[in-house]
Amino acid sequence: SSLSIGDARDVIKLAFDKNASINLRKDIKRTINIIFKWGFEERKILGMGKSPAKDIEILCPGERRRSEQRPEILTTGQISTLLNIAKSAEHPWYPIWFFAFLTGMRTGEIEALSKDCIELVPLEIARKLDLLKDGDNRKNYGHIRVEKAWKSKIREYGDTKGHYWRLVPINEELYYFLIDHLQDDFGTNEYRCSNDVNKVIHQDRAFPVLPYWKRGDQARVLRLFC
Repeated sequence: SSLSIGDARDVIKLAFDKNASINLRKDIKRTINIIFKWGFEERKILGMGKSPAKDIEILCPGERRRSEQRPEILTTGQISTLLNIAKSAEHPWYPIWFFAFLTGMRTGEIEALSKDCIELVPLEIARKLDLLKDGDNRKNYGHIRVEKAWKSKIREYGDTKGHYWRLVPINEELYYFLIDHLQDDFGTNEYRCSNDVNKVIHQDRAFPVLPYWKRGDQARVLRLFC
């Protein structure tokens, strides 16, 4: 509790003098704040309102903040072109890109997806739904239950980024894609049971195991193809 904002600044300045990058200094500041947050909650640190590093600047004299680069985002037309070319070339990643575009699911969620999390309406009902106008609220071909995600950094399956499960609706185009796609065998995934960590559950994968995916390098594949 005797540490001050000046002390926190001294830590950042010392890191700068030892050639610590801006990102490393961000991590140092974040770590200090986490430690103090724990200290406040556990009543280990008394007499302080906030972490001494809470509002300090990580830039040091003579440094300038880099201009933020515009993220690489494809237009709808570019996505359509990409999918058409990938399909005609029978690119192994085409099913994943197509599925991601129509669901908005994160790559780790798609990698972790099992077939039993995909619920499709019967084909005879789908044929009737086809006759409804686009935009009709009744035109729902099923849903996808998103409850797991692959964590490439720790190399295991866990909760989604938001730590909650959700349902993703299936539209007409995705429905007929899945009708054919799910006929194939893509092997199984092993999940730890949430109620018993010693119990392993095996479930059929919804997509094949592809190079680079489990390593978290899927963006490199997409960028190369683009």
